[in-house]
Amino acid sequence: MVNAGDGQPGHAAPRALRPPPIRRMPAPARGGTSNRPAPPFREG
Repeated sequence: MVNAGDGQPGHAAPRALRPPPIRRMPAPARGGTSNRPAPPFREG
């Protein structure tokens, strides 16, 4: 599972691509209060 030396960036790519997705939904990741979708919009 930990084949970092395998030379296959594809394995490490998915992990690094995970952080970017969080930017797509900064509302739940920033406020964490999915109940109030209005406050997050103001932060943006």
